[in-house]
Amino acid sequence: MKYINEQQIPFDGLLAFSQGAAFATLLLARYASTKYPFRFVILVASFKSGQEQHQSMYNNLHIDLPSLHVIGLSDRVIPCLKSENLANEYYKNAEIFRHDGGHFIPTTSEAKSIYIKFFERLL
Repeated sequence: MKYINEQQIPFDGLLAFSQGAAFATLLLARYASTKYPFRFVILVASFKSGQEQHQSMYNNLHIDLPSLHVIGLSDRVIPCLKSENLANEYYKNAEIFRHDGGHFIPTTSEAKSIYIKFFERLL
C-alpha cells in the first residue's frame, strides 16, 4: 500500500475474500485517522483477526467507507456470525448480503443484482 500511495496508482475500491478480507479491515484500520485510499470495500467471508498483536487496531474502530459484506449462511470455514459481527461492530452503514451458499463469492442473478446496485449508489 505504501508503494501504491507513493506512486499514486489509482484504485477505486478493494475486493477481498476470507483471510484477505480480514487483512483488508486491518489495512483500513491503519487509515482510520487519515483519508482512505479507496472509495469502497467489498468483503466476502470476512472476520476479525484473532491475533493478539492486532487487537489494539480494533479499539474505537469505525470505518466510514461504503462497504458491502457478502456472507454465506452455509459457510463452514468462516461462520456467518463472525462476518456479521465484523460488519456491524466496525463498519458504519455496512450493507450486508446474505446468501445460502458457503465459502465462495456468489455469482447468482440475485448476487449480481446486489453488486450492481451497490456500485450504482457509488456513482
